[in-house]
This record gives sequence, structure tokens and C-alpha cells, in this order.
Amino acid sequence: MAMYYDFTVPVPKTTGKISRQNSGGRIYIHYILERTYDPEKKHTKPVRTCIGRLAEDGVTMHPNEKFFEFFPDAPVPERERRRREAEVIAEALSASGKSLEEVLAFLKS
Repeated sequence: MAMYYDFTVPVPKTTGKISRQNSGGRIYIHYILERTYDPEKKHTKPVRTCIGRLAEDGVTMHPNEKFFEFFPDAPVPERERRRREAEVIAEALSASGKSLEEVLAFLKS
């Protein structure tokens, strides 16, 4: 089950790459990755991934993590941007096996 952020961003206006799907009374926004041709049916079929859920205003959406993979420069509230940056730093520290103090000492040298 995808988790959606509690803030909204504008639905991207990328022509030919955004689709909407109504499911269970909610509208989900999908990013079309590619189109594959089905020779039996003689038409293309989109390969897509969900990037968010449409908000009640019909213009904005609640994004999920996939959204930021395809739209890394999308505007987000400053508080959320700081939280995401902190998560990235925490993951980098965890992967490196170094403590925050060791990294800060390295940066000061």
C-alpha cells in the first residue's frame, strides 16, 4: 500500500505522460513510463506507475515517493523539504557506517 504525503503539489502538466485512474472512489495520478505495442489487439498499452492521489480541489495531488523520482525539482513545503534532506543524510550516514561526529569532523578539516 502506497503512502501519500499530507501536503499537496500541482499535478504535473507533462503532455502524454500523465494519466488518471478512478479506483475505489479516489482518483490516482499515474506517470506513463513507456508504451508497449500489443500485436494481437493492434494498439499500444501504457506501462505506468502511481505517483500520487488527486486532492479534493481537483488541481493538486498528494504525492508519494515515486513522484519525487520523476519530478525531483517539484515545489514542496519547506518543512517537508528539510525532513526529506534529513532522511537522505541519515541514510547516507547509515550506509557509510560513520557517525555524525566523524562526518562533521571530516567536513571541518
